[in-house]
Amino acid sequence: MASSLAIVHVFAISGMHFTLLFEGLKKCLSYVMDEVYSNWATIIIMTIYAICLEGNVAAWRAYLMMILKLLGSKNDFQNFGLVGIFFLLCNPQIFYQMSFIYSFSL
Repeated sequence: MASSLAIVHVFAISGMHFTLLFEGLKKCLSYVMDEVYSNWATIIIMTIYAICLEGNVAAWRAYLMMILKLLGSKNDFQNFGLVGIFFLLCNPQIFYQMSFIYSFSL
């Protein structure tokens, strides 16, 4: 529906957008519920959001890197590589898509 309305560019996702949305949701929910529950609620909401983006490589890259960081991984370059390898293992043809190339080119 969004593409038929020509407003797809409004939903452009990057790591910064995902982080801002995550931190904002977590902060808002922390006023309503305990910190542990607000973290889990935020993760669930962000998972639903990533699913709604229907295979957007940049969004899934940002989401998976956020999850790896929450699991305690400190090395962002290692996370970047792990997510790239995960994408390639799931779908080797993704290597030829421009969204993959733009998301994983340094």
